[in-house]
Amino acid sequence: MGGWAETKYRLLALYDELFSTGMKNKWDQRVYLDLYAGAGYSRIQGTRKFLKASPLIALTAPNPFDKYIFCEEREDLLSALKTRVKRIAPQADVAYVHGKCDAEVEAICKQVPKGSSTNQG
Repeated sequence: MGGWAETKYRLLALYDELFSTGMKNKWDQRVYLDLYAGAGYSRIQGTRKFLKASPLIALTAPNPFDKYIFCEEREDLLSALKTRVKRIAPQADVAYVHGKCDAEVEAICKQVPKGSSTNQG
């Protein structure tokens, strides 16, 4: 990631907070979907600086989402993410999809909770 990543992740954290807080009483379930989840941290190129990336930012939002779906093509990155999620948010309802998101559309959609008369999500 380049130096712009700090701004990207700061804005993402703000959006996650605004959405998760603003919608917590509007919908029965709020689902966070990350199609290119990575390992949970990103390194700024040319530095030794690491930033919390989108999955971990979402997991630590002040009003957590009800479910998280993380898709990642690389098994090593997905494995690292699983370890970090267990440490940072062990209570979170997380589904992991291994593979390219465009090839795993059906598997991803299966993880999204279905709407019903009791679940207006």
